[in-house]
Amino acid sequence: MEKRNSRTAKRDAADNVITIDEARQRRKEKRKQERERKEEKQWKAERIANSKRRKVRSRQRRLICLAVLSCILGVIVYCVWNITMLKEQEQQAREELARRQEEKERLELLLEQVETPEAIEQEAREQLHMIRPGEMVYILPEDSKTTGAAIGQEGKDEGEADGGETLTEDGAGQAGSSNE
Repeated sequence: MEKRNSRTAKRDAADNVITIDEARQRRKEKRKQERERKEEKQWKAERIANSKRRKVRSRQRRLICLAVLSCILGVIVYCVWNITMLKEQEQQAREELARRQEEKERLELLLEQVETPEAIEQEAREQLHMIRPGEMVYILPEDSKTTGAAIGQEGKDEGEADGGETLTEDGAGQAGSSNE
């Protein structure tokens, strides 16, 4: 290596001499770098903390969404169940209506049949034991099966005479019971 001469050493020493302004500037830069490192560490710590907060908030949001969706699903299920029950009730009501309409038609037909003069006369003869002028009614007791067997045989020519039937003189037998 070469030896330095004194001039170069002085020059180098002059170059190594730092002024106060330069020292201040270097300290500022050093502090700035330290501050930046500190801020970066804080930023990383905050980022990690924010990340944890975000995760917690995200979980909370998911739970809230899940609860809302569960409620909506519950309402939908209830509505579907209610609709099926209403349709079932509607079907039962339609069946009941059909039964009632059939019953109404049957009763109207029966009413038409009962209102005919023949039906009125038959009811009057059977229930009220009414007769036409000039007819005679024979009423046999219900117990006449054992004692009136011979009469029953003779009565078959004029009309059946067993079990409380009434016989008219013209031979027409009317079914009906009498306790007279």
